[in-house]
Amino acid sequence: MYIHQFSYKCALAVVALLGASAIGCGSSGPQLEAVTGTITKDGVPFVGADLEFYPAGEGAASYGRSDENGNFTLRYSTGRPGAVPGEHLVTVIGGSVDASKLPAVPSDNGVASEGEPLAPIGNPDAAKKSGGPGGPPKSIDGIPATVVLGEENHVLIEI
Repeated sequence: MYIHQFSYKCALAVVALLGASAIGCGSSGPQLEAVTGTITKDGVPFVGADLEFYPAGEGAASYGRSDENGNFTLRYSTGRPGAVPGEHLVTVIGGSVDASKLPAVPSDNGVASEGEPLAPIGNPDAAKKSGGPGGPPKSIDGIPATVVLGEENHVLIEI
């Protein structure tokens, strides 16, 4: 009987320790701040771009993707919402302007014509980073951004 009680108590202790350690895992990691933003090119929403925020200090990157209005929300590398506070360098990969929100194209006679979307004009530096046909999407690196501790963080990126 003594052995049975000892085994039971030991098993309960192990279960309690495992439960306590599992609860602690959910909130571990750096403090994060919620980050939203908008990315545009020449004032027009930049759609379908992957954004990567790399902190200058401690911590891992946070990621987001722009929607049809150029808006994005960041998630930390672990999947938690937000980014570490501090200075970041942003990389924008892929994306395009929303042709439906571009101004009409002027015709030869100076009158604007409708129905012809403008093609985006590529960034000359970004074109150098393209892998060409079938290669990786174009990227723009090194855009500075700041995430402030305890404040609303809505980052505006104009490329």
